[in-house]
Amino acid sequence: MKKKSFILIITLWVVILISIFMVILGYNIRRKIDVIKHLENNDKISYLFDFAFKKAILEIENKEDSFALLTETSKIYNEPEIFFSKSSKVNRYLGRFDNIEIFYGIFDEERKININKASLSILKRLFKFIGLDDITAQEISASIIDWRDQDSFLTIPLQSAESSYYRSLDTPYEAKDYYIEILEELLLIKGITPEIFEKIEKYITIYGNGSVNINTASKDILLILGLDEDLADKIVSFRAGKDGVLGTDDDNFFDSTDTIVTKLKNFYKIKESSLINLNDLIDAGLLNTNSDYFDIIVISSLNNKIFKRLKSVVDGEGRILYWDES
Repeated sequence: MKKKSFILIITLWVVILISIFMVILGYNIRRKIDVIKHLENNDKISYLFDFAFKKAILEIENKEDSFALLTETSKIYNEPEIFFSKSSKVNRYLGRFDNIEIFYGIFDEERKININKASLSILKRLFKFIGLDDITAQEISASIIDWRDQDSFLTIPLQSAESSYYRSLDTPYEAKDYYIEILEELLLIKGITPEIFEKIEKYITIYGNGSVNINTASKDILLILGLDEDLADKIVSFRAGKDGVLGTDDDNFFDSTDTIVTKLKNFYKIKESSLINLNDLIDAGLLNTNSDYFDIIVISSLNNKIFKRLKSVVDGEGRILYWDES
């Protein structure tokens, strides 16, 4: 009897061990299958990403004019569902392949303020626009100018910052005294916190000669440049055409800076002070009607969730200047 009980116990332990082994084996097999599927998805997405990016490059290289190619602004970071909408004006829907969808967008990098070229007054308006008080906005603006200029003199004594200020920090460093090369570099400048950087990032660029494309600039950018709200509204309304929607067939555009004032006056009654202000911006080279630098954004959606994102900046000839893949 004891022998039979012992054999039964041994048999039960063998069955338990085999069961445990089979569970572990099944788990490992499932993991390997998941890994294989993941790798297969990665391969598919990498191929589709490459295809979408090259398609965007071809659109840029073959463009007849930038206003036929571009949209006003990208809402991708705050509202990805707008970017994913197949009817959206801010994307090109490449298609669906199995459970993967690919979207790509082309955006005008010169619709934004060039942080390396902007004057003290424009920088100050930028920081006031995001809600900073007058003194703080002026201090940060002057500190940016001192960071990028090549002298050691303070733009605003006791308010801005040169190397002497940065040397006094717990982790000391020098003022760069040269152009900002990536936007995140702004976080090194006196007064710019991550919260402030997050608010200004969508308004600024490091590409271009400092002029803003009036055909693609948002109303916010036009206000930051110094135009009054009434004229900024009229410029955006003119571009949207009769249907009032940007990105449709009836959109208007300015084909040269010489035609900006004339075209606006043909559509609207504009205050003389507004026209003087607009002409001053044109004469100062702060407005243009074309662009040479573009954002390309590619997004893959796997089972309706963001799986992979690419953000790149290229010039008008398709040369890659910036690449961020995540």
